[in-house]
Amino acid sequence: FVHLVRFSWRADTQKKAKILKPVSFPLVLDTFTLCTDALKESMQEERGRVLARRDKELERRRQARQKTQFDVTTNAEEVSTGAMAGDAHKIGNKSGYYELCGVISHKGRSAESGHYVFWGKPEDQWFVYDDEHVASVTEEDVKRLSGVGEAHIAYVLMYRSRDPRTKATTIPL
Repeated sequence: FVHLVRFSWRADTQKKAKILKPVSFPLVLDTFTLCTDALKESMQEERGRVLARRDKELERRRQARQKTQFDVTTNAEEVSTGAMAGDAHKIGNKSGYYELCGVISHKGRSAESGHYVFWGKPEDQWFVYDDEHVASVTEEDVKRLSGVGEAHIAYVLMYRSRDPRTKATTIPL
């Protein structure tokens, strides 16, 4: 979980205030730079395999585009997410890559009022869970949660490790 500080205390008004500044967040979180040198060394081999699989998938898609007359759309971030997200061993994530799987957002200008909503990706599709209403949304909708003002703004980010061979989550959602 990554908790974004979206509320602060204003001494001048003696009230909580919502911080409206946009905060972007990655769909794939790379925690490598946050690790100790010893842990980084133990992660190098798996990270190399992850990047090799990603490059192989990108090359496969490039060749498929060349072989057909149809326009095959390749989203580099999608390839990155699928090939890199998680790449975990049985004992845990050895690559340092985690995929975004959930966001709690706050809608409303005030820290004292508003509405919280959950955006979740149980498998390969994003959904928004707004009280009793559930709807399918796009990855672009989720990216817009970094926004400003009264629109939904990301408040808590949830990342998970995913084993690319089985597509099973190694950290439960």
